[in-house]
Amino acid sequence: MGYGRVWRYYGDGITNDPKIKNISQVLNYFDIPAFMHIGFGKKFKVDLNIGPYFGFKIKDEIVSYSPNEEQLDSEATRGVIGLSKFDNFDFGVVYGIGFDYQIHERFSIGFDALYERGLKTVNKINNVDYKNSSFDFDFGINFHLGKKKK
Repeated sequence: MGYGRVWRYYGDGITNDPKIKNISQVLNYFDIPAFMHIGFGKKFKVDLNIGPYFGFKIKDEIVSYSPNEEQLDSEATRGVIGLSKFDNFDFGVVYGIGFDYQIHERFSIGFDALYERGLKTVNKINNVDYKNSSFDFDFGINFHLGKKKK
């Protein structure tokens, strides 16, 4: 499972309204990957990862300020700049490569570099389809449960 955060800075160039300055967007999704993890090697393994992911939107907020630096209402700013909310659900494919190093017969440490590519259009602005994508880097400890393979 993962947590993705997107931050976009629009500056002052997205609107001609002099009452709105320094516009940025915060977009957070909680991702659940369901990928195959295929490893090659014994003590040091190279892993290939591929499969689908499912994302659920947690936050879609516009942050902007007035010329005297007061934070403005997110929904009001969204209406002025014409930016609709992003979809609550996303899905796509995740793939990448990883490395695992077995320290003990019951656990190993691992590192994965993954790319998530959204297949669903989560917003359409000015006839442009927006889809999520991200690069993810994971580091962790793997616990091996059950009987050891002979």
